[in-house]
Amino acid sequence: MTRAACPLGAMSSLAAATFSIALGLTCTAAPAAETFKIGLIASYTGPFATWGPQFQNAIEAFQAINGKTVKGPKGEDIAVELTYRDAASGGADKAKQLGEELILRERVKMLAGFELSPHAMAVGDIATQAKTPVVIMNAATASIVRGSPYYVRTSVTVPQWAASIGKWAADNGIKSVYTIVSDYAPGLDAETYFQKTFKPQGAKSSAARARRSKRRISPSTWRRRCRRSPTPFTCSSLAARRRSPSSRPTWSAG
Repeated sequence: MTRAACPLGAMSSLAAATFSIALGLTCTAAPAAETFKIGLIASYTGPFATWGPQFQNAIEAFQAINGKTVKGPKGEDIAVELTYRDAASGGADKAKQLGEELILRERVKMLAGFELSPHAMAVGDIATQAKTPVVIMNAATASIVRGSPYYVRTSVTVPQWAASIGKWAADNGIKSVYTIVSDYAPGLDAETYFQKTFKPQGAKSSAARARRSKRRISPSTWRRRCRRSPTPFTCSSLAARRRSPSSRPTWSAG
């Protein structure tokens, strides 16, 4: 089998980052004498179960095209081995437990994945202590990467798009907005950076922060609340879809 250079510009950014950041080397299909283990933490079950398969599929697609080995700094063959762990949408404690298990028991040399900000933040201490690089593939709270010198993010941050939406709204004549965001780090980022670019242009906004609740709110209730408010920055996607084209615009912050 012939050796081929990695087409980093054409491959999925998630898979490319995982391997190129870890090793920064050329891909090869030659037999490997050493192993570079990567532990990927993401949700395969629970409300955020779509993220784990997305990450894994991107990595497997990359390896199918480019092989599962790389060349080391001395020209030696190194196999890249992935160990997947299900965060089960279980929050920071679960992610921290998995990070410690992968580093201390499985002896991985890098962590990757992390669809949610609390999951990424939870492994900062162990990554720093063990000097283990962490590739954040989705979690978008701006401050995450300050938590460890071993963090690198390959996705985006919430402020990048929230600030753009605020400016767009003001530029397009929207004068009053009601924002509803999740009451934790990414939601607060969305609220803060939207208002930074919306309010300075003479517009007004009011805000609400939604906490997790076991109480279910019906779609009709959401639509009724949205109709009472000025332009909503975030209401339920169901309410947004059922509005007529002439209705006020609705943005979803996820």
